[in-house]
Amino acid sequence: MAYNLAEMEEDLDEALDFARRSVDLAPDEIKQFPLARLGWVHYKRKEFDKAIDFLAKSSELGASPTTLTHLGMALLATARRIGPGESWPTPAPWASTARRCKRR
Repeated sequence: MAYNLAEMEEDLDEALDFARRSVDLAPDEIKQFPLARLGWVHYKRKEFDKAIDFLAKSSELGASPTTLTHLGMALLATARRIGPGESWPTPAPWASTARRCKRR
């Protein structure tokens, strides 16, 4: 429900509420899925730093092409706000996850 509401961009507050509740209720074995949804809702709300945090946590638990794509989109959105001469700290916390996913 959270993902659908976020995609339609109709009620992002309600989407955030659904996403938070799903993270709270999800068992650890599948926690990466609601974390990814929560990250995507934050992305749609233009809260890119929060989106990166949740999408990176989701990817660490179980990378998927969609989650990594959304993470890349959030990173690009945030990078637009980085001034000249500044760069991302390295290594990024999600870099090893991206490498593992690429090898599959």
